[in-house]
Amino acid sequence: MTMRSTLVAKPVVAAKRTVAARPQRMVTKAGYIGCPTNLVMVANIAATLAMGRAKFSPLGVLVPGPAKEAFAAAQTSEKSGMSDPEGFGGAQVLAFGALGHAHGVGMVLGLKAMGML
Repeated sequence: MTMRSTLVAKPVVAAKRTVAARPQRMVTKAGYIGCPTNLVMVANIAATLAMGRAKFSPLGVLVPGPAKEAFAAAQTSEKSGMSDPEGFGGAQVLAFGALGHAHGVGMVLGLKAMGML
C-alpha cells in the first residue's frame, strides 16, 4: 500500500484592484517679466555670457603645465567672421547662451521640485 498525500486547496479570493498612481506633472509658469522663473533664467544666461566674455574657464585651472601654452594659444586664436575686439564671436554667444539656458532650466526645475519656486 502506498500512501498518497492529500493536497488541501485554499479558497480563491479575488485580488483587490489597485489603481496605479500617476506621476505628478511639474508645471512651471513664467507669467510676467519679474516672476522668479524669468529672473532665474536671466541671471543664469547673463552669468554664463559674462564668464565667457571674461574668458573664465574652469578648464584653464585643470590644464597640465606643458599644455598651458597650447591652451592659451587656442583661447586667443584669431576668429573668422564678425567678432568684437576681444574675439567673442557669434558662435561663442550661441554656445554660452545655450549653456545658460541649460543651467537655468535645471535650476528652475530643481527649485520647483524642492518647493522653493
